[in-house]
Amino acid sequence: MRPLALYPALLVSGFVMDVVWTKYIAEVNRKRPVRAGLWAVGTLLIGGVNVLAYTTNPWNLLPLACGCFLGTWWVVRGERGEQ
Repeated sequence: MRPLALYPALLVSGFVMDVVWTKYIAEVNRKRPVRAGLWAVGTLLIGGVNVLAYTTNPWNLLPLACGCFLGTWWVVRGERGEQ
């Protein structure tokens, strides 16, 4: 896959990674060990793919970083609305 074609996929991967990570932190704070553990598995699997992406090409960090920001923003914004 060409690098520019890969960027949208990496943006989505970063987004999903941070959604999963933020959900993991929320479940830990709620003291729900099984749910937190399941979210932790998701962070490991998605994070592993992301590490492979940026170790092969450091420029891949840019779309991953943008996706991570958007993922956390989206979840925190939604959590604020539930309160």
